[in-house]
Amino acid sequence: MSIHAIIISCALAQPVPPAPVQADAPVSLADRVPDLNRRLEALRPANPAGYFELGEEVAAEAATDADRRLARDLYILALELSRKVTPAGQSDAPATLGPPDPLLARSVCLALAAMESADEQRRWLIALADTTGADLSAEPVPIRTTTTSRDPAAFDLASALGSIRIGEGRRAQAILSRPGVAALFERVSKLLTQNFGSGADQVRRHAEQWPTCPRCLNRRFIREGAGPTGVVVCPHCLGTPGPRLSDEELLAQIRTESVLLSGQARSWAAQIVSDGGSPLRELDIDELARVFSVDPARPVWRNGQWMPVADRKPAKP
Repeated sequence: MSIHAIIISCALAQPVPPAPVQADAPVSLADRVPDLNRRLEALRPANPAGYFELGEEVAAEAATDADRRLARDLYILALELSRKVTPAGQSDAPATLGPPDPLLARSVCLALAAMESADEQRRWLIALADTTGADLSAEPVPIRTTTTSRDPAAFDLASALGSIRIGEGRRAQAILSRPGVAALFERVSKLLTQNFGSGADQVRRHAEQWPTCPRCLNRRFIREGAGPTGVVVCPHCLGTPGPRLSDEELLAQIRTESVLLSGQARSWAAQIVSDGGSPLRELDIDELARVFSVDPARPVWRNGQWMPVADRKPAKP
């Protein structure tokens, strides 16, 4: 065999390196959700449930921020389009939008909460879902506390939380036993916890454990002899009656009080201490579209964006 034949046979015997594997091209949302664009264009304001159902499919397949944004748009449009339009009467009063469907409102809030990565936003959405009513059939009950018309129950509940922190649990229990306050307490309880359990239970335990200081009766001092030298700091409460709250629990209570009182008379420093500077939000379903920057007056999908409908009223300011 010639030397050329030997070289050729050796070359043929060498293993051929495998071809480089091509990375799979990313699959778009339109490929993961069948007929997505056609179904978006087929949505009509008269069928709010259609927006919610498509939003569930988009949320389940969402892989990018743009995908999640589309799911949120669909959820919030479903809620806003479920509002009943009250036609204008014989007077010059314009047509008005009523509250959204309570069952759909609750579903939308919980669906949005499931998509959230921020704990603060997720707690707000879960608490907001509870304001639609426990039986899912009543009208939504937003907590409205303004300078012109403050809900007495909201003020009483804020006072009860403050009383618990200073060891006046007996007074707080009397306030919390009032029917209006008790109902409101259950609705906002998820704002008082960090793990989505019942914050109300923990607050009630604090009230039971600290009805009042048994030694000084919350005077913070006791007398152990005659004259000014006989006054000493209470050895039981050490001059600060009340439960020892963790930083997270204290901040949750302060933030809840600020929501109950509409954040009135708060300074920049107080807000930063209580919530890190995040925006204060009421438990009001009307806030949802504004918070997520969704325009309910643009519910029609055309050419990859939401378009307006001329006869649809804008969202509440």
